[in-house]
Amino acid sequence: MHLMASKKNQSTHTFYIPRIHDDDRRKGTFDVFKMPKGDINYSFIYPGAIAAWHRHKKQTDYWHVIKGSLKVGLYDEKSRKLTFVYLHEKDRKTLVIPPFIWHGWRNLDPNETILSYYISEKYDPKNPDEDRAPVGSFGESWETEAK
Repeated sequence: MHLMASKKNQSTHTFYIPRIHDDDRRKGTFDVFKMPKGDINYSFIYPGAIAAWHRHKKQTDYWHVIKGSLKVGLYDEKSRKLTFVYLHEKDRKTLVIPPFIWHGWRNLDPNETILSYYISEKYDPKNPDEDRAPVGSFGESWETEAK
């Protein structure tokens, strides 16, 4: 670890402003720790919000819920298999989503869910590694059974 020597009237720190994007589904902060490869991001996902579907050709996603809960849809086009998994703050597990798997989420919590995620490739807004499909593309239901 390298620390800068402190001199009188000289700052020993700098600030970096990450990429911000807010929309009707979430408040997002991206590339939090300006890294040479990949991005560390987090989003505050609004109650009931759904974001589906998208996939990447190069990128692997790593998702971890810090607060709240998500229903996550995963669709493998090769096997034509649709799977739903659940991420919850009490589970403390990280979901790994490899390239070419369609994925999306729905916030199940009555409050904002906080999702922290690492993407293996640096986001390029001029050439995003992303294909999109609308909600319902794979015959899925984003509803959950009351138990």
